[in-house]
Amino acid sequence: MIGRVGEKVRLKLCEIARGVPTRHSSDGNLSPTDAGGYIRPPVISQLLILRRQTLRPVTALCLLAGLLFGLSFPCHPDLAVAFLFHPVWAWIAWIPLLLVLHSATNKASAFRRGWTAGFVGNLICLYWVGYTQGGGPAVIAGAGLGAAYLAVFTGLFAMVQFGVIRRWGTRGVLAAPVLWTAVEYLMSLGQLGFPWLLLGHSQADVPALIQAASLTGVYGISFAVVAVSACLSLAILDNSLRIPGCVTGVMIVGTLYGTGWWTLSQALIDEGETVGIGLIQNNLGRVKWRPGGLQKSIHSLDSLSREALGKEHVDLLIWPETAVPCDLSRRASCRRSIQSLADEFNVRVLTGAPGIDKARGEPLNAVYYVQPNHDTLLTYAKMHLVPFGERTPYLDAIPGLRNIDWTALTGDLAPAQFARGQKRTLFPIRGDSDRPTGNPGRPLGNHRKWIGPLVCFESVFPDLVRRHVAQGAELLVIITNDSWFGATSGPFQHAQIAAMRAVENRRPIARCATNGVSLFVDAYGRSTAHTQFGTTAVNVGSVALHGAEPTFYTRYGDWFAQICLALGVLALFALRFYAPASDGGRTAHGGSTSTDDTLISQDNMAVDDGRSDAEPAREMLFLDHLEELRWRLLKAIGALLVGAALCFAYADPLLHLLTQPYEQAVISLQQQNSPGPATAIRLWVEELRVRVSDSPVESSDQSVDQSSGESS
Repeated sequence: MIGRVGEKVRLKLCEIARGVPTRHSSDGNLSPTDAGGYIRPPVISQLLILRRQTLRPVTALCLLAGLLFGLSFPCHPDLAVAFLFHPVWAWIAWIPLLLVLHSATNKASAFRRGWTAGFVGNLICLYWVGYTQGGGPAVIAGAGLGAAYLAVFTGLFAMVQFGVIRRWGTRGVLAAPVLWTAVEYLMSLGQLGFPWLLLGHSQADVPALIQAASLTGVYGISFAVVAVSACLSLAILDNSLRIPGCVTGVMIVGTLYGTGWWTLSQALIDEGETVGIGLIQNNLGRVKWRPGGLQKSIHSLDSLSREALGKEHVDLLIWPETAVPCDLSRRASCRRSIQSLADEFNVRVLTGAPGIDKARGEPLNAVYYVQPNHDTLLTYAKMHLVPFGERTPYLDAIPGLRNIDWTALTGDLAPAQFARGQKRTLFPIRGDSDRPTGNPGRPLGNHRKWIGPLVCFESVFPDLVRRHVAQGAELLVIITNDSWFGATSGPFQHAQIAAMRAVENRRPIARCATNGVSLFVDAYGRSTAHTQFGTTAVNVGSVALHGAEPTFYTRYGDWFAQICLALGVLALFALRFYAPASDGGRTAHGGSTSTDDTLISQDNMAVDDGRSDAEPAREMLFLDHLEELRWRLLKAIGALLVGAALCFAYADPLLHLLTQPYEQAVISLQQQNSPGPATAIRLWVEELRVRVSDSPVESSDQSVDQSSGESS
């Protein structure tokens, strides 16, 4: 009975992928008619069959892809279903989407399927958009519009990927990582750019997996994640590539993790100059903008700063974005109170506060830097503003936008129309306030230590952060006010991104948020000293400034993503001029096609694709032969789900088991005169063996004791 049920499930999966119902004989096998030359019914009947048989399953797979994508990014830890959110889902998120693209009949249907998956995934992650207005209809409108806009990029990816599969057969699925990386790069460009949910960002909490970002940027990590999905999809679609596809996917993850592990083991030996930093989280959100909020803000910041200065030696105090709700360049009383604190404790103060663009009369989201016994007030204005939140995109390029009364259309959701900062300013940690000179991309031989300030949304853009470091910044400071988003997933997603920026440029980061999460991130993406969200806290720590040379990514920027974009453009041209997959191409079951095995006539294929009867049809070889896939298809999907569940259930114990011997191995490695890869691997294996042997089994304990005694 189990075999019959399994066979029915297999046939149903074939129906979903083929887009047509599968006929079978009384014994449960495919009938000769189906295997040889099944002809589709007329147009009306075909539409009814597609609606009844394939709409729901295909939609379910699209929803599953979006669900896995959304679960790959962090959420609020107090959420009841927080245990479901894990970065492991990113590695298999696009498998359902890549599968359903094979049954799409045209580019429009492929776009709809990609858009559906993207909309669901973005909606799960970005439901907090619009929360700034207190919830209700604003949440629905803001989250829905944002998710719909970003889903266009997923639809674009699906449409081009469908064309590649249509032209070059099943193995065209291997183009997915290139196309997805190109789409992510497009997503970050322009004033509408929003690279918040890059797949590479989902892995930022696993430092060993993201060390390659110093070479390729976050886009290289996204490429690897989608490459694993593509390999596993190919293993499911092409029976002859089942083992190579799975092995390649495992090798990609293993290579990333192995090289990252080695990089981190070497990083523990590095030493550098340290700077004491105090992060002040005063937990004053909208209250500071109300009457009396200025005095309350100054008082809380001053008292918390004195508390931080009493704990440890502090060289730099960091206050959040718009922590002081006044223009310090015009409000002398506020500036004097901060200057007196800096002079009294000989400490520098970096704070966010609003400003005014004197040339245009527009407000600025600025950073002010106060130095002890120094009258000069250094400033930096936010250069990349939140679209529609802080400024209407392309307001200067499209004059007609200035004539729109946004308040009449959206009420409180109208953009604030901040002015964009025009220059990049670095602040000195020690020494005089001379600004370093030099062009981006050239390492600066300057002995001073410089701070690269970033305001909130700017930390999401890899290239913007890179240019700060290329100009000479050795410490990146992110100040943000995430209190607008309340107790949602937004603040935690934003905090996670900081680790990726640190790895890309090999620069430590100090992140100060109004109500959390405030933390320190070292140059290798390891975050420490987290504060609790929604609390008043003081976070004091020492940050090591290694003075490392600029990374390959810092020097050359988004070169990897740009190559992928160029390849994507070439693919579009190739789709226009190259012939589709022919009878000599590979099929889903690993054999070659023949005219005798064609299941769909050219005339019926032309009708299904919406073309005229006279236009030659392009056969979908995968659709012709997918129903011949064996029982291994279902077993592969089942094994994948079981493996993912086991990894999810036992991730923490396994990581703990591997981490303990790793730490001991690093300690032993530091004692070696000339450590090398062979020595590191040998020490790690020895520590792992000892760790595994430390179990309740009596015989194992005795053997460990005996071996220890003999070695001593």
